[in-house]
Amino acid sequence: MIKVGKRKYHLESYGGDNQTIYIGTKEKDGSIKIYNKKKESNLSIVGDLTRVEISRKYDDYDIKGIKTFDFGENFLPEIYLNRYIASFSDVTSKDKTLFAVLFAIQHGYSINDLSRAYKTKIKNLLEGSSKIRFSKKECGQALRQCLFFYFVRSGSKQIFL
Repeated sequence: MIKVGKRKYHLESYGGDNQTIYIGTKEKDGSIKIYNKKKESNLSIVGDLTRVEISRKYDDYDIKGIKTFDFGENFLPEIYLNRYIASFSDVTSKDKTLFAVLFAIQHGYSINDLSRAYKTKIKNLLEGSSKIRFSKKECGQALRQCLFFYFVRSGSKQIFL
C-alpha cells in the first residue's frame, strides 16, 4: 500500500512480483519510481530487494550550498509492506470486516477509497512493523555523500569555476 496524496499513480505489471509503480509524472518534480531491483538486475539472492527512486529537479543549483540543502518532507512517500501477520487475538476479534478490507488493500484496492474509520484501522494495523520510514535528514545525507564522491573527493576530475 502506498499513500501519496493526490499525485498520479501508475502500476506496470510484468507478471508475478515483477512490477513497477510510478507516482507523479516523470516531467514533474518529486516523481517516485518503485520497482523490484532483484528482477531488474537478475540477482539470485534470498529475500526481497525493492528500490525506491525519488526524483527532484533543480536548474543551476549551486553545489556550494549543499550543506544547507532541504530535500522536502512532502516528497517522501509513506510505504507499507503487505506482510501483516494476524495474531490469534486479531483472528478472534469481532471485526471480521477489517480483515476483508486488509486483504483488499494488500491486493491493490486504494486506501483512499475507504471511510475515515477504516483508513485509521488499516493504518494502525500496518504501521507497527511494516511501515518503511524515510527521513529528509537521511535523504539529504545520501545526496551529499553522492555529490562528495563525484565532485569533491581527491582524484575527482570535476572542475569548479
